[in-house]
Amino acid sequence: EGEYDAMAVYQATGRPAVSLPNGCRSLPLEVLPLLERFETIYLWMDNDGPGREGAEKFANKLGAKRCLIFSPKPEHVDKKGRSPKDANDALRMGLDLDDMINRSEIMPHEELLRFEDFREQ
Repeated sequence: EGEYDAMAVYQATGRPAVSLPNGCRSLPLEVLPLLERFETIYLWMDNDGPGREGAEKFANKLGAKRCLIFSPKPEHVDKKGRSPKDANDALRMGLDLDDMINRSEIMPHEELLRFEDFREQ
């Protein structure tokens, strides 16, 4: 989401990354045409309520079918069992950012359940 997160993703993976200039609630309209050329867009927002809301909002703006949203999995923890708040945290914790990004998922539809959802109930 922030500049340090974009730098962390690029440093760890070599993937192009951009940050949001005003946090998770702001996607400037001027940016939208620049993202049109990408078939897939990975959204890695902060692992908190506003970050998750922002990821859903931006996925809808950019096209939910081409956006993959990252959220930490149980195996994405450091040796103390802590989950990263953002990409910069993940880099500093020594986690594999490439693997984390590759596990990103399509935004779940609010009316559809996955088998994973049943296990959690």
